[in-house]
Amino acid sequence: EQAWVTCSSRAACDQIWNSTRLYVQLYSRTPINCLNDSLIETEVPHESGIAYFWAERTTDVSGTTTIRLKGMCRGMYASNGDPAWTYGICANQIRRAEMGFRGVVGEVQ
Repeated sequence: EQAWVTCSSRAACDQIWNSTRLYVQLYSRTPINCLNDSLIETEVPHESGIAYFWAERTTDVSGTTTIRLKGMCRGMYASNGDPAWTYGICANQIRRAEMGFRGVVGEVQ
């Protein structure tokens, strides 16, 4: 819930998007494999219990852009959808990244 920011002007959104890229690089142990104007995505790690991240940039009909950070771990959930043995480790990594997101990338209007 805390891992999003909004912006209205192209310049402000570009600044936040660049900060988001740096933030994703800081928190992910895998490199970015997709980077464009609407998606920043890191590679999925080979090991379980290591978080990887992605950010999405969307604009609504009013012109407000929202940038969201999301995270996941390989092996975080069992095949039946229940939390797997790495869930606690993964959740902590993702929570740390998500909780600091707004404070680091800022909210520019």
